Amino acid sequence: MVQNRLKKILCLILFLSLSPLVFATDLNWSLTGTESENLISNNITEGVIASINDDSATTYRGVGSAAGGGGEIILEFEHEIAFTETVNTINKIEVVSEAGGISGGILEFKVYLYYSAGWNLVYTGGTESWSKQTDDQTGTWSSVSKIKLYVKGNADNAPDRPRTVGLDDYELRAWGPPNYSDIGLGIYDGSSVVKIGVQDLDGHALRVRDGDTTYGIPLLATDSADASSLRIFDGSNVKALPAVD
Repeated sequence: MVQNRLKKILCLILFLSLSPLVFATDLNWSLTGTESENLISNNITEGVIASINDDSATTYRGVGSAAGGGGEIILEFEHEIAFTETVNTINKIEVVSEAGGISGGILEFKVYLYYSAGWNLVYTGGTESWSKQTDDQTGTWSSVSKIKLYVKGNADNAPDRPRTVGLDDYELRAWGPPNYSDIGLGIYDGSSVVKIGVQDLDGHALRVRDGDTTYGIPLLATDSADASSLRIFDGSNVKALPAVD
């Protein structure tokens, strides 16, 4: 057991000294997720729901409400994407959308992430109408399994003219690093053994070989939610190795 750990440490030192400093790219976890739609109030649709996570900013799912006359009309819907697995860390959300209407506009535009056994509001966007744009919010959210866009709009009471309100959802994105795996790599921090997480190799500077497989160890910002107490200087900044439960 001790001999195997020493071998892993030697591999870490060797790969760090020989590898260029390349960091793994964050994933858009929405791309492999399952999309769904909840049409809450008086809606008409255009396009398909699969457009919100097809990695294209030209295809969209449009949802709207319209009336030729009469009372107020309401637009209300939700777009949701369930990830293929619970994501250790989401660090950025993005929504590509366009909104408009005749005598109408958006009242609420909100993005939620599902973690800690519930939906949590992480972004509140603009109201009224806008040309196609990307709204984004950065942060550190842990153990996330779903993302949701909630939209509400209305058009006023105008019996003598047509009224419309709608929103086109092009992309609903959730960015974060690949999840970590526990292959038995650990360090003693003076009081206990801290498990160090690894990922499938993708240009990582720091690597470890376990049997016939080489894994990558990402270098994190020291204030990352997954950062361990182990620090490494990458040539310009002090980085941390990821800890796993």
